[in-house]
Amino acid sequence: MWLSIFSFVVFFVLLIWLIIRLFNKKPKKKILLGLLICLVLFIMGALTDNTTVAGSDAAPTPEAVKSSEEIYAEENDLTLAQAENMLSLCTDLGLSAGKLSIGEDGAPYFSQEGYTFSVVFSGDDVSKIYSGTMVFYDNGEIKQMPFDLLPTTEEAIQYITASEDLVKSVLKAPSTAEFPGEWYDPQQGWRIDKRDGQFWVSSYVDAQNSFGAMIRSDFYITFENETAIYFVFDGSIVFDYRT
Repeated sequence: MWLSIFSFVVFFVLLIWLIIRLFNKKPKKKILLGLLICLVLFIMGALTDNTTVAGSDAAPTPEAVKSSEEIYAEENDLTLAQAENMLSLCTDLGLSAGKLSIGEDGAPYFSQEGYTFSVVFSGDDVSKIYSGTMVFYDNGEIKQMPFDLLPTTEEAIQYITASEDLVKSVLKAPSTAEFPGEWYDPQQGWRIDKRDGQFWVSSYVDAQNSFGAMIRSDFYITFENETAIYFVFDGSIVFDYRT
């Protein structure tokens, strides 16, 4: 930039001097040579400036991109080997390893689909992953896949809705039915088990009987292929299509 400005100023001064010498009819070779030199310097300065601008517009050299294992290790205060083993095992189990917290038993755990999965490390290795009494991985062996036993949130809501509709069909006053569950925890008061492709649902309903009194009735429903095959209401079997 400074070379361009300097050469432009000198060029301008020499140009004025040349005009004056033209009127005075004095030799002009040195001035013409100076103008030529200034022109060359100006062009060189302009090219240098363009190169500098182009260089400044270029994307900065990125820092080394961290792997997902490195990021997970940093976020959860794990060694890189622990993070690698944890993420690999969770992938094999169909889980998404989330942020680790420390449970009451001192074991780290993460949450998914409303369930908590506890993790036991042995050095850099993961020795156990479990949820409550259900063990999914133990000492190098996958025991069972988590979501072969645990319904997802989507599945739970689907079968809660289907159960409510089925229960209302046997009530004396279905419009008065009050089921457990809150908007922030729709599974509250419900038990949903998933076994061999079947969903076993149990809960209760408060509703008016024939005399207008609110009473509570328990129910149990088994679904297979999204169809109810077994229904027990208030201790009585409504239907049983099990084979």
